Amino acid sequence: MLLFFGFDSERSRAISKLGRFGDRDQSDIQALLRLPGVEVEEFERLAREAIDYYVGNHLPIWGNVKVVLDDYHNGG
Repeated sequence: MLLFFGFDSERSRAISKLGRFGDRDQSDIQALLRLPGVEVEEFERLAREAIDYYVGNHLPIWGNVKVVLDDYHNGG
């Protein structure tokens, strides 16, 4: 399961990892969100847009987004 929104950037790489969401994906997302020029608000906006195109149950992906944002805001 892979989410991808059509932007070539660190944010879209982070978005693409929301579907698999293994331990490595979670740490990769946190590292990408801490890169210069990457804003967590933009990540959240892109995640919301990408989920609209996701085929299947959106709830697990929303849960993954919530985990990412909670970890980010808590220094994860």
